[in-house]
Amino acid sequence: MSLRAESDKAASNGAASNTAASAAGRPADRPGSDGVPGQRPKIQVSGLEFDVLTEAEVIGFVSDAWTAGRGGSIVTVNIDIARAAARSPELAGLVATGSLVVADGMPLVWAARAAGDVLPERVAGSSLIITLSAAAAQAGRSVFLLGGADGVPDTAAQTLVARLPGLRIAGAESPPFGFDETEEGVQRTVAKVAAAGPDLVFVALGFPRQEQLIGRLRQELPEAWFVGCGGAITMLAGVTPRAPRTMQRLGLEWAHRLALEPRRLARRYLRDDLPFAVGLLIRSASSRFRRHPRQETPSLRPPGSRVPASRLAVLPRPCHPGADDPLPDRTPSFSGLLVPFGDHGGADGAAGGFVDEDQPAGLPVAAVGVAEQRLGKAEGDAADLVQA
Repeated sequence: MSLRAESDKAASNGAASNTAASAAGRPADRPGSDGVPGQRPKIQVSGLEFDVLTEAEVIGFVSDAWTAGRGGSIVTVNIDIARAAARSPELAGLVATGSLVVADGMPLVWAARAAGDVLPERVAGSSLIITLSAAAAQAGRSVFLLGGADGVPDTAAQTLVARLPGLRIAGAESPPFGFDETEEGVQRTVAKVAAAGPDLVFVALGFPRQEQLIGRLRQELPEAWFVGCGGAITMLAGVTPRAPRTMQRLGLEWAHRLALEPRRLARRYLRDDLPFAVGLLIRSASSRFRRHPRQETPSLRPPGSRVPASRLAVLPRPCHPGADDPLPDRTPSFSGLLVPFGDHGGADGAAGGFVDEDQPAGLPVAAVGVAEQRLGKAEGDAADLVQA
């Protein structure tokens, strides 16, 4: 069976397992570094599960796994990979086979925040190739670089050794173009890497080819760690310079790369990835507000009111004050109070709208207002309640 067919089958099985888990009402499991479902905090962005880890925490996790004799893999998801996975359940399943899945793109971090979740930072493959190699050098572990044009992995290896004295390079390999289209080519490459016995392997073939090959390599080197790192080896070798740190922090590294390689990247970045990223941000932001839909109560609309029923909401009773509440007797009850939802224009409307979702459960979720015909009186009542 070819590498591609084998990987597609594994990805399909993983996707089916996660779908069944979702239907059962429990979180989808993803194997940890030792094959056991992970217990780390995770969130979903664009239908993919991400580990809520900083780059430093990723390095600590891998270092601990080395000490325990466990291997694994890291999938660095950028917006292009997220778009591909959104269109293909098989590719989404392939992403889910990673022991760690991290966001290698600021739009994914922004989308998580827009949805009310937290991805602490971008964890880029082009950064991990330095920081994880430094951890390997400190622990006496060896590194293998796989991918890139002829001579590029060797140049990148020399750069690593110059920057990280004491680092052991187990090997650097530039496989021939199309090697993974035949089983013989795959076996030859896997055998070369396995014979070197590395502890850390960076595979730079692009998604999904690098993740497919990593699946085969993990079978031969179960105690090693693998990172699908895209163009990181080429960047490390100096063939393609990385964006300045300011552009990286602002999420503009894609613009830097586009300026360097417009012919190759313009179509992917501008026609495919940019619309997907914008749509993802909009969907993430709207999902946050859909979590607490307002209650429509047309039957309770005051007689003669001109306020549309769709803009009326019932304020729930605030949560019952506990024994440690400093003002237990001064908490007003809003149960059954009918108020108009949304703005009526001007400063009065500004007091309405949505309330931050981080507020404690039981606080009012609609603005305190009144039907148009009783505006003045209700404003005074609301002010008295606040001052009470």
